[in-house]
Amino acid sequence: MLSRGRTSAAVSITRHIEVFPKVKGGQWYRVVVDLDEVCAGKHTTDDGLVIAPEAEMANLPAWILKTVGKRSLDQGTVVLLLAPDRLTTGFRKPKGFHNSMMEHLGLIYRGMLNRCALFLNEQRVEPVDPLFLDPNARFYDVGNDVSAQGREPLQFAMRNARTGGEGMVRLRFSYMPPEFQRNKDGSENKERLGVMKDNNAYLIVTRAGRQIDLVMRSHYPKDDLNKKNLNIFDRNWAVELDFDPELDEEFGITVNKQQVNPQVEVETPDEIKRRIRAGHLLERDAQLPEASVAEFIKGMEQRRLGPSGWVCVYSLMRDGHELAAKLRTAANARLDDERGELLRAIISPYLQVVETDAMCPVTGLKLTDIWRYFRHTWVSTYKSLPGRSMMVLVR
Repeated sequence: MLSRGRTSAAVSITRHIEVFPKVKGGQWYRVVVDLDEVCAGKHTTDDGLVIAPEAEMANLPAWILKTVGKRSLDQGTVVLLLAPDRLTTGFRKPKGFHNSMMEHLGLIYRGMLNRCALFLNEQRVEPVDPLFLDPNARFYDVGNDVSAQGREPLQFAMRNARTGGEGMVRLRFSYMPPEFQRNKDGSENKERLGVMKDNNAYLIVTRAGRQIDLVMRSHYPKDDLNKKNLNIFDRNWAVELDFDPELDEEFGITVNKQQVNPQVEVETPDEIKRRIRAGHLLERDAQLPEASVAEFIKGMEQRRLGPSGWVCVYSLMRDGHELAAKLRTAANARLDDERGELLRAIISPYLQVVETDAMCPVTGLKLTDIWRYFRHTWVSTYKSLPGRSMMVLVR
């Protein structure tokens, strides 16, 4: 009904979602997801599982029917995001929201808009081609008499090594001459430069015509050949790679269809994991010495007077030698019941939802700071993300 990607996107900007699904020939139904109700435990079973609310038969709101007008809705899904409270800059005011969404939707779905219509506030969305090769797309001609030049495209069949299925891979190449992103008077053309900046990557990746990711880092076998993320926004070339869904595994597509992890065909799965992990570690280790990060870590590790005496973030960590000794004792227990009782006495984890102003009762540290500190120990680089995210500590 509502895909994982759409659900994640929805809860990142609003606390209340209403979904109206309908199958062909069927009736409209309504499902309400309210984050406050979820947090209050309204949809939690006795076993601790969070279940989806029941769908109820319902009619579409009158204002939606008015907006749809003469267009028929024989089937499909309507998603209402009520009172969004986490909109980012450029999307908060009606005019800015409309303009930003027109460009965003035109970019993401450019490969599909030639076979289906997409409307925003009764205005048809036009494609935005980051290679600037589509004469029907926005910003193809900005009146400066400078156009992008396409190179010969490539396409080839590729076999999925796991499923045996076959799909097509398509590549487009674009060269943008000097002065491409400038107006006739020499000033910057903000529309073209903005699209180039937002899609600055080695590869612009689309899946069946829908843009899903930007490959920002090269993946050569030797790490010293891999440069860091690109920071040059006026690089005048672009490459788009489009592949069929049958090749998802070959391109390492994620479950929510929002990212790819390009793989080298001669590598084994373990080698791929090690290479990806090593690449993430390089980026993470480069972040840790940054002044703001180093100062934060130093502050968390500095002893201070807390609710239970002198404490720091280390006070939350278990003594490894003591834990190992107790686990060995439990492992040597002869009876299963005895072993279970010993393990429950040693390890009794619980989940703690991280709220903005909540404090740790042991150390007096902010839960958000504790979460951030341990997030820096992960393999991947810590990045703050726009919108709402749910942070949880396992304690």
